[in-house]
Amino acid sequence: MKINLVLLFFLVLFYSVVDSSCPNCLKENDICGTNKGKCSYDTTCLYNSSLTSNQTGKCNKYLRQGDECKVGEKLCIAGTLCLLDKENVYRCLDYGFATLGEDCKLDSDCSTNKLACINDVCTLKPSENCDGWNKINANCKYNEFCLCSTNSNCSCENIKLEGESCTSPDDCLGRLDCNNSVCTKKQPLGLGADCSATYNFCDYNKGLYCSKDICIEYVEPSLRSCNPNATFNECLDFERCSCSDNECYQSISPLKTMKLIYSDELEICAYDNKCSLVDNKLSSQSCLSKNCRKIMCENINDYNIKESDDCGKFAFERNLFCNSSFKITQSITGYLFIILFFVFVITF
Repeated sequence: MKINLVLLFFLVLFYSVVDSSCPNCLKENDICGTNKGKCSYDTTCLYNSSLTSNQTGKCNKYLRQGDECKVGEKLCIAGTLCLLDKENVYRCLDYGFATLGEDCKLDSDCSTNKLACINDVCTLKPSENCDGWNKINANCKYNEFCLCSTNSNCSCENIKLEGESCTSPDDCLGRLDCNNSVCTKKQPLGLGADCSATYNFCDYNKGLYCSKDICIEYVEPSLRSCNPNATFNECLDFERCSCSDNECYQSISPLKTMKLIYSDELEICAYDNKCSLVDNKLSSQSCLSKNCRKIMCENINDYNIKESDDCGKFAFERNLFCNSSFKITQSITGYLFIILFFVFVITF
C-alpha cells in the first residue's frame, strides 16, 4: 500500500517548526534580519539587494496575485512568481497549476517543463514523454499514471480501480493495494497489532494509533506546564509549548495524523472531478483547489497553533486559503515547507 503523499503534504505543509525560544513578532515596516525577530502575519523580511545576508531588512507585506513586482525581491506570495504577463509587465502570477490537457494562457501555467501552452492547452512538447518516477504525474491525464520500461520508453497508462487487475500498487487509485494482482483496499490493524511494517496502519476510526510499533488506544493527554524557552522539548509528541500560557498543547492529534497520512479522500475527490495532483495543489486556479477545497481545508483545520507561537503565520495561511471572507486565495507561503523528523519516523 502507498503512503498518502497528497495528504502527508498537508501535514508537512502546515506543521510549522519555530525556534525553541518564543519569537519576537514584528509588524510591517519593522527592522528585521538576523536575531531581529519574525515578521508577523502577512509580512516577510525584504533585504536590500546591496546588503549582505546578515544585514537587516524591513518587514513588507506580501504581494498578491496580479500585483506588479520586481524580479529578485521575492515578495510574491508563494504559489505565485514574478513573471511577465501578456502585456510584458512583471506581475505576481499563479503558476504550475495546469496539467496535460488543461486550459492555460502562459507556458508557466503548465505544471512541468515538458509541457507548453499551445492553443491555450497544456501539451507535451515534441519528443517529450512522461516521467515514470511517481504515479502522480502532471505529464499524464488525471486518470493515468506514467509507466516506463526504460528511461526513454515511458507512456501514460490508465489508473486501475478497485477490483481491476494490476502488477504494482502504483497502478491502483489512491490507497488501493495490489494484492494477488487485483487492486484492493488494505484493511486497518486492530488493537495490539504490530504496526512496524511499512505502510501498515492502525484503525484510527476506532481511536487507535501506532506507538512503539503497536496499535494502542489514544488517550487525551492531561495539561502540563512547560518552558517554551527550554533547550529541549518538555512536551509529548504531537505537542508544543505555548508561549502565551506556558502549557503543552496538541498541534495535531495522533489520530488525525494517521488520517492525514492514510486517507484517500482527496485523491478520490480529485479523480471524481477529473483533477490531476499537481505540485502547486493550493493554487486558486488549480482543478483540485476549485473542486476539493472543502476536504483540503478540513485537513488544514485539524492542525492548531497559537498565534503567539508563530506570529500569526499559520492563521494567515489558513485564512488565505480556507476563509471565504478572504478575497485573495493564493498558495501557502514558503516558510511552512519545513519537514519534521517525527513525521517520517511515524510514516516510515
